[in-house]
This record gives sequence, structure tokens and C-alpha cells, in this order.
Amino acid sequence: MGWFDGSALGNAKKVECTGLGIINIMSKYPDMKPQHYMLVRSERLLLRPVVTEDLYALHRMRLNPKVMRFMPGVEKEQEALKSYSVRRIEFMMMEDQFSFAVVLPNQERRPSGPDALKDETVIGFVGITQPPEVFYIFDEEYWGHGYATEALRSFLNTYWATFPSGLIIMSEKERDHLEAHVHDGNEGSERVATKCGFVHVGNGFARAHGADVGNKIYRVQRPSSA
Repeated sequence: MGWFDGSALGNAKKVECTGLGIINIMSKYPDMKPQHYMLVRSERLLLRPVVTEDLYALHRMRLNPKVMRFMPGVEKEQEALKSYSVRRIEFMMMEDQFSFAVVLPNQERRPSGPDALKDETVIGFVGITQPPEVFYIFDEEYWGHGYATEALRSFLNTYWATFPSGLIIMSEKERDHLEAHVHDGNEGSERVATKCGFVHVGNGFARAHGADVGNKIYRVQRPSSA
């Protein structure tokens, strides 16, 4: 499963720094603006912009060892506002990148516009914070229902249509493909990627839980009609 780490800051804009390092801009909570204002509906899900209030849904996932098994590490800080989950939300709200909260709406109301942010359950996140790599993370409670595949397909279709030349921060060679980096043994994430058209193109290494682990690099090309 793709995810993101501090190296994403190398491409970020408007990140405040001091001699002590990066200032946690979540201190401006709840005044951070969404990265975009797009709403994307699939058969069962709504993809909407990440907002600061999503910190608590993300933090719950990051505290779960099963969710974080193939991630850099499990969150140890119980209090969301003091945790590294804050930085993750910050990454997903940075300019010039593209991320969504994945929502399971109230099936009776099916609201639209501003009301779409009400009566919802955030079950995961999908997006790009380290181009050209995509990430997806989902709450354990919602595994096994095809939600990750449905969300990733919707994200890919939206990305190709919205960014015909790729993200502005992408290099020329990155503009017509996306990648998913899947840790060895993460068969569920591999299935999601392959169902969405990604193919295995190589192998590499990543850090997870303090050790180097192998990962598989999957790639999907921009559709010729996009």
C-alpha cells in the first residue's frame, strides 16, 4: 500500500520554517483551506477534499497495528493533536498535490454540495503526496468490501481527467504514469493495485518499523483517451 513520508516536503510550497525546523502548520487549525473543492461519487462512495477535522479518522487508523503493518510505523501518541497524524493531514492538504477523504455517505439522504460533508463516515484516504506514487489507506472495519478498489478507480479516473499534463510538480518523465509501491507480503494492496490496472514493473526497498523491507513497484499508464 502506498503511503507518504517527510520527503514530500521537498516539493511543498508555503511551509513555514525556523531554525528549529518545520513549523507544524496544523497550529492554524481549523483555518487551513482544503486542497481543492472536488466531489467525486462512485457507486457506494464519495471522495471529497481532506479537511482538518479528518485528523481524528486518520489518527484512529494510524493507531491500529493491523492497518499500519505495511506502513513506516504504528502511531504511539494517543492524543491526535500531538501526534504525527497531524503531519499526514498536512501532506494531504498541500498545494500542487491531489488527495481525497473516502466517505461512506448516509445512504438514505445521498446529499450533495456542502451537505455532503454531513452524515458521513470517513473510511479511508487516497491520493498523491509523493508523485508519481499513489497511496491508499483504509480503516480495518471496512476491509474486504471492495471499497479500496472502488475508491482508487474513481481517483484514477478523476486524476487523468483533471490533470492531462500531470501535477505541476511532476517531472516530464512522470507525467503520464502513476505508481503504487507495495511492501512484500501485502497481498491485499497488490490485489487493489492490479484490479485498477497497475502492473508490476520492478522491485525496491522501503523503511517499515525500523527496518528495510522489500517492496514491489506497480505502474499504470495514462489512458490514451485521457
